[in-house]
Order: sequence, then structure tokens, then C-alpha cells
Amino acid sequence: FSFVATDAALNAATTTVTITNIDKTAPVIAAHTAVTVEATSSLGALGSYSAPSASDAVDGATAVACSPLSGSQFALGATTITCTSTDSARNTATTTFAMNITDTTAPLITVPGAQTFEATAVLSTPTLTLASTSDAVSTTTIALSYSPTSFGLGATVVSWTARDGARNSATATSSVTITDTTAPTISSHATVSAPATSAAGATITYTP
Repeated sequence: FSFVATDAALNAATTTVTITNIDKTAPVIAAHTAVTVEATSSLGALGSYSAPSASDAVDGATAVACSPLSGSQFALGATTITCTSTDSARNTATTTFAMNITDTTAPLITVPGAQTFEATAVLSTPTLTLASTSDAVSTTTIALSYSPTSFGLGATVVSWTARDGARNSATATSSVTITDTTAPTISSHATVSAPATSAAGATITYTP
């Protein structure tokens, strides 16, 4: 702006004032909700997301850069993603959201085929061929159990349970049959002798 001053003798003086608009307002970044992805291995999973939008009162839409990048490998658990937008006046705005890598997938159980054992008692406790287990994510030992552990004659359904490190569990069943094909054992008996008491012989008493 220019200012002019004139006196009574019409002498004039002029000065100029420069007014500079200063932008001190940072852009506004839209909020971003947490992203949840199922783990695909013990390393976690590749996590993808869309960057939030940002706008500035002076520049309009502004670019947003986030780290870690979308498509990166994320470990199990929560990772904080930081997004930043800077306008032409170098005002910066930042927002964060979570990338959650979870393990909700149960382990896999492969049960043995039907198993048959000879009875050894009223309730037999045979050594079973165990089920096998696997898990795509768990890095801890998978706990395997079965029930019952003792069996009467005939077929019994065995229930197998596996639990992984994230406490996901799976169940499956198989069959165990107890048979009795062993004949009873008769102990030997000593010879019993007695003198005849008549022409018909004698009456003999013995314990089987």
C-alpha cells in the first residue's frame, strides 16, 4: 500500500507499506480407524491400508505420507502407523492409527485311523497312536490332549483337542476298540488218590 501526505504548499511525501500474509495453520488430516489383518505365518502378515486425506485452508488438498508403508510386513500384535502432511508454508500435521495383526485361526488336527487293542483289564489303558497337529502362525508348542484315557470293551469315541499359542483350539474325533479274544487260563490240578471203599470204588472230594 502507498500513503501520500500533502501540506498547505502542496508539498507531497509518499511512503509504501508491504503487508505479508503469514500461513501458520497446519493442514487437517482425516482420522483413520485401526486396521486388523489375520496373520499368515509366525512373522505376521502383509498389511495394506489407504492413507488418510488431508486438506489445508490455503493450499487445499495436501499430500499425506505414512510409515510403515502400506503393504509392509507387520509382526503379530499392534504396530503404530504415523501419517504426516505438510503444506507449502511448511506447517505440518500428524496423525496415527494402529495396524493389528491377529491370530484367530485354530490349529489343524490330523487324527489316526480306528485303533483296536486287546483287553488287558476291565478298563484297559493302551498306548494310542497320537493325532498330529500343525499351526500356520503359532511359534509355541501346540498342546494336544485326548479323552478318555482308559477304555472298556467295545468301541469308544476319542475326542482330541489341540490349543495353539494364541489359545485358539480345535477338536476332532477317532475310534478306539477294545476286544477280548484271549481264552481264560485254567490252572493245573494235582492228582487226587483215595482207597476204594467198596466194589463200586469210592467217593472223592476235591477242590477245582
